Amino acid sequence: AENGRKYGAVLPFGGGIRDVIGLDEMRWVLMPVFIRTRKGPVIGRHILFPIFARIDGGPLNKMRAFPLWGRAERAGMWSSSFILWPFFHSGRSLNPEQPGRAMFIFPLYGFIHHGAPGAPNYLERHTALWPFFSVVRTADGYTRQLPWPFFQQSRQTAGDTVRSSFV
Repeated sequence: AENGRKYGAVLPFGGGIRDVIGLDEMRWVLMPVFIRTRKGPVIGRHILFPIFARIDGGPLNKMRAFPLWGRAERAGMWSSSFILWPFFHSGRSLNPEQPGRAMFIFPLYGFIHHGAPGAPNYLERHTALWPFFSVVRTADGYTRQLPWPFFQQSRQTAGDTVRSSFV
């Protein structure tokens, strides 16, 4: 009992437990047919876990029919979605002070843009035929892998250092 409240469970039939795997509370009926989780204000409802889920509360909102479709948003921070996981992903920053967006079509092409060019947190990454070809630009240099792992080149603006490696 916790705070005078009793709880118990019989796997897989049903029950409820508290303070487990980082959650405040977890309840289920015929696990994995129906599971309800709670962590602070965030409530998760899962049917045929991990296929169908709705998770919301506080600033967080998520829905998924895995692996067909899913979306998630943290109010004022970010939003992301997928279609036919792991093949199509996209995301964007909702914070105007931290602009950014990303997209990935596995394994053909993907990009991440974060921050404005010249800003200390600037990051731009493009990849094609992941993991073989990629270019990463930051505020203080770049890295190229064309193709990885056979050729890699980095240049940092601090000291104008160039490092190349070949296999």
